[in-house]
Amino acid sequence: MKTRAYLASKANPKLLLDFGGFPVFENVSVNTCILMEQKAPLSGSLKAVSFKQDFQKGDSIRNYASQNAVPMGGLSGEAWFISNPTEQAIHYKMQTIGTPLKEWNVKINFGIKMGYNEAFVIDNATKERLVKADPKSAEIIKPVLRGQDIRRYQAN
Repeated sequence: MKTRAYLASKANPKLLLDFGGFPVFENVSVNTCILMEQKAPLSGSLKAVSFKQDFQKGDSIRNYASQNAVPMGGLSGEAWFISNPTEQAIHYKMQTIGTPLKEWNVKINFGIKMGYNEAFVIDNATKERLVKADPKSAEIIKPVLRGQDIRRYQAN
């Protein structure tokens, strides 16, 4: 939060490259962004470039990029939402009318915290076979959602 607040108020960000869910680094399931700033007086907007999800290595990057000018006044120490004006309006409406996830009565688990997923992550056929062999297995087998399975507005 402190870094975003500093960048929004004191630094002069000029360009944000948002790679979204595109796997810039292999075996890493976090979104990658590159922020370029300029040592100069604050400007009124930030040029944001985002890349479409179906970008493939070797393709021309120009065919998959979209640009938006984001007003700096909308950026703060909170999470930044960088998009076109239509999506910004929808996001604002959701933020002001909707209920934040932290206020829902939902239990969110941390999941598996080890690197040997092959031992703990099973496919649906294996789950069905285990439950058929021992019905109590259904109580302890839980669905897994990995970061790489999450896309904008949906989970694969």
